[in-house]
Amino acid sequence: AINNVKIRSLKPSFDEILPKNDISFIYQQANSDNNKNNNINIHSAIPYFAQPKIYIHTSNLYQPPFNYWNHDSALVALPNGDLLAIWFSCWEEIGRESTIVQSRLKAGTNQWEPATVLYNTPDRMENAPALWFDKQTSRLHFFHGVSAATTWGNLIIVQKISTDFGYTWSPSRIIFEEHGLRHQPVTNIIITSNNHLILPCDNNTKENGYVTGTALHISKDRGETWDQGYHPKMDILGRHGAIVELKNKSIYAIGRQADFNHNCAASISHDEGKTWSYFKSPFPRTVSRQRHVLLRLNEGAILWAGLTNDGIEITDQCGKTMIMYGLYVGYSEDETLTWQFRLLTDDNTDGKIFQTMNGEMFVMHWNSSEPVGYLSIQQDQHGIIHMLSSRLHYSFNYAWVKQRPPCFHQQIIKMK
Repeated sequence: AINNVKIRSLKPSFDEILPKNDISFIYQQANSDNNKNNNINIHSAIPYFAQPKIYIHTSNLYQPPFNYWNHDSALVALPNGDLLAIWFSCWEEIGRESTIVQSRLKAGTNQWEPATVLYNTPDRMENAPALWFDKQTSRLHFFHGVSAATTWGNLIIVQKISTDFGYTWSPSRIIFEEHGLRHQPVTNIIITSNNHLILPCDNNTKENGYVTGTALHISKDRGETWDQGYHPKMDILGRHGAIVELKNKSIYAIGRQADFNHNCAASISHDEGKTWSYFKSPFPRTVSRQRHVLLRLNEGAILWAGLTNDGIEITDQCGKTMIMYGLYVGYSEDETLTWQFRLLTDDNTDGKIFQTMNGEMFVMHWNSSEPVGYLSIQQDQHGIIHMLSSRLHYSFNYAWVKQRPPCFHQQIIKMK
């Protein structure tokens, strides 16, 4: 029967790689005098923005398990200073050749390692990887969807756990075994103030007259058991939903392709996803080949990152406004009531060519940034915000986000 498909890990045994309960040498390596942490401890009051760099390095883009379509990255910042990224590589998203691959930026280095295979279920389409590090238990959780054959409409959800920062993994465990919808994980996993772990998943149906939605799966014991069979009548409006818990314990969410007058629809729930209210958000609509994120920062503010083809109004240091395009960030210090935005671009790099999704080229300007990409975001223990698009790794801090960009007329003068 289809529901009894066996899930096989490529790494069923890891005892020979690392002592199971001894990871002290990893911390020692990260803190060695010979290794300067790549997550450098920038003073929180000093704006910091690093020029973006490519994190996807594969040995052969046209030979399995690596293919030209590298998509849907998930990112985690680990306590030893490493950054770990995973994504799926395929020829087509619904294809059986898809493979979950990984890359690591080790503490003390500036170059992402070449990609290696993390997980490959034979002859099954798999996608939508997600990562979450439990600071309380020091366990790293990996989730993703595995199809009965092809397409994302008949997925189960598989979970693996690492106790050594992703160097080795537990055997796979199926946590949602019925093949079907609502099982396509989204990277924006959160742990709430009452210690409920929330895993958002795409629900690609037209229930209640809406085109797409995002469902929430909830674990009340930090990933050991899950809300099997819980299906509320309402979901987050729009797929690829980004979520954040507000200080009043409500869940605030923004989905894609569910618009209010060309802006993203906002969804809010006061009962952990059982019911939702919907309204217009301040964010320009997110469209195909784009995915946005939300993050509660260590500083207490809420961070938004998204991409816009329609443009976003940005205010400069002189108080002037201008419509800008591409990848941008915003912050709210009053629980989403008001937002301030700026373009995610290097103020000192104008006209430089970068790669975006699938190696396509774009030109970064002071008034336009990366046009497409699926975003994943983390803040490390030093306060540096790390964000992946579908090709690039961005690093910046909250002080940079809050700093308004240089006066636009000065930038225009530079161009002449």
